[in-house]
Amino acid sequence: MALVLVVLTACGAPNAQPSSSPQDGAANILASVSASPGAKCAGACPSGSPSPAITGPPNWYMLSQQWLPSNCLGLKAGYDTTETHPPGSQCLPNTPNEMTVHGVWPSWNSGVFGACCQTGTELKNDEIAKWPQSLQDSMAKLWIDPIYPTVCDGTCDTYNHEWQKHGTCMFDNTDAGARQYFELGVDKATQLQRASAEINSLAGQTVPTARIRDIVEEVTGKPIQTACDANAATRLLEIHSCYNNDGSPKACPTIEAFGPLVPCGDQVELPIWSTTPKSLEPPKPTASG
Repeated sequence: MALVLVVLTACGAPNAQPSSSPQDGAANILASVSASPGAKCAGACPSGSPSPAITGPPNWYMLSQQWLPSNCLGLKAGYDTTETHPPGSQCLPNTPNEMTVHGVWPSWNSGVFGACCQTGTELKNDEIAKWPQSLQDSMAKLWIDPIYPTVCDGTCDTYNHEWQKHGTCMFDNTDAGARQYFELGVDKATQLQRASAEINSLAGQTVPTARIRDIVEEVTGKPIQTACDANAATRLLEIHSCYNNDGSPKACPTIEAFGPLVPCGDQVELPIWSTTPKSLEPPKPTASG
């Protein structure tokens, strides 16, 4: 009996396909709201709390990708490594063992990490539904919120959080600016798809951290960051690749511990999120006789 893999889709019902088989350092202030069209999300930034000493546009930015099972294991243990979900959130049972986008984070040469630059326009599902179908489909594939079956269901958690907290430091505070932010993240994740697929193939293994770096750096040509879970220091949590404003790769600075992230050691574990709904488990053999 084949298992059923729940796949995040655009603003609609989840797909089911046969299968053989998330650090921002701020308190979670998002509220879970209905995914009905036009629903408004809670603000992702406390009022009047922009990053200090920001002058002019960011000098470069970072694509943060997370290993989904590590985020799921954190949620199961009672903490959210992305700090974007309501308390008690849990991943869908068959969340894929894959890399996915966490966010795109602007930075300045002064060392400032861009967050909460302005009060961001809340994402709304009826606006997302107007975005190109190709963008919605790409988000469903490359920018997964593992606790929801559709992009629109996750509007007020992962997507609104990343847009309001980081996207508003990079783009105009408008619906069009929000779309540009997600287009940028999807574009960079698409460029790294080959590397991500190779990392996905290592699910369930413990491998040298250098192997992970080599896989991604073969594409970017520049040093990246590998970050592990502060609560499980050998567990790969995120991979960060860095880019100049023109989109060309740049060397990432040396990673330092912050929030739920710590620098990885020489070896990293890529755990599997293997929970399966009881209704989908193969029937147990009955004893003969």
